[in-house]
Amino acid sequence: MNELGWASPEEFGRPVALLGESLMLFWKERVVQTSYFKGRASVVLMTVALAAAVGAFANLAAAGLPPVDLTRMDPASNNGFCQRPDSEVAIRGKVYDGYIGFCWYGDTEWATWRVPSGYATFQAYVGIDDESRRDKASTFRVLIDGDLAKSVKVEPGSKAVQLSLAVPPGSSLRLEMERRGGVFAEPRLLAGPAHAATTPEAGGGTASALSPFVVDPRDIDRLAASLRQKVDANAVVRQRLANGQVAVSTFSLIDVSSPSVAQNVAEDLYTAMINSGFALVERGQLDKVLRELKIQNMGLVDPKTALKIGQLSGCDVILLGSISDRGQFVAINARLMDTATGKSLVADRIEMRKMPIQRGG
Repeated sequence: MNELGWASPEEFGRPVALLGESLMLFWKERVVQTSYFKGRASVVLMTVALAAAVGAFANLAAAGLPPVDLTRMDPASNNGFCQRPDSEVAIRGKVYDGYIGFCWYGDTEWATWRVPSGYATFQAYVGIDDESRRDKASTFRVLIDGDLAKSVKVEPGSKAVQLSLAVPPGSSLRLEMERRGGVFAEPRLLAGPAHAATTPEAGGGTASALSPFVVDPRDIDRLAASLRQKVDANAVVRQRLANGQVAVSTFSLIDVSSPSVAQNVAEDLYTAMINSGFALVERGQLDKVLRELKIQNMGLVDPKTALKIGQLSGCDVILLGSISDRGQFVAINARLMDTATGKSLVADRIEMRKMPIQRGG
């Protein structure tokens, strides 16, 4: 029995496995060896079919545990979370049954559960309650045994982001939210095989998988300073940016599996560009425009689209680029594109150091 008083998949699966073994033994000794079937090709197909049926039945039994609704399961510890199992919550007009939200007005609220045996997947929808007056993005985090596994940033008015994350049985599952207004809607633990994914619904927020490394922020500063020098060295470009604003996009990834690498670079580059004297458009404003135009890959922006981005966001120049994993280092290619003409004004390439992330423990 597991912590919830239900039979574990192992307890389900063992009797089924014994039943399967008995059926296969009977089939082999009492049926296959009879004079009628012996040596016939049809028995091969029938044996394969029986084995497949027994295997499928065993898998079904192993995954037979009912889902665990975390809005009804007491956390091992918490700081400011409220469970609302019988309440509905709307995220951009879509209604969800049950949620976990804020009780207090702290900076970061959290709750921790111990994953019962037999369960392997955590699922939830994260977003900002339509009734909330929050006008800034909220950040949601999922930690497993103290290590960050997922980080999701959702803007006000965005659709919910669906999380599906593998969690080892017996592990510590911690949910965190920054600032009031965000909710984990329909949070559940599921039995059976784990399926790890993070899926923003159309127009949803930004989902971040665990990054295998980060780029050294000092190298980001070098890139911003180099772009500043190139702009100042070109009289035409310098004049264009004298009273203009720059929008910093999220760079495209080449041979990098984790989207959080691009998001971390964008955040650090935004700060570095300001420190280098560039006037920038707020990232939230650019993200809103990109959602309206349904642009997911800034690397494919053409002159016509660049003009629309400039008109809607108020930027005169867009910083575009790519991040390429070259093994021992990361190469970042960046260019400033004029939104009025779609032409690249200056470009630069910097090789940056990879800093591995040290896990706790």
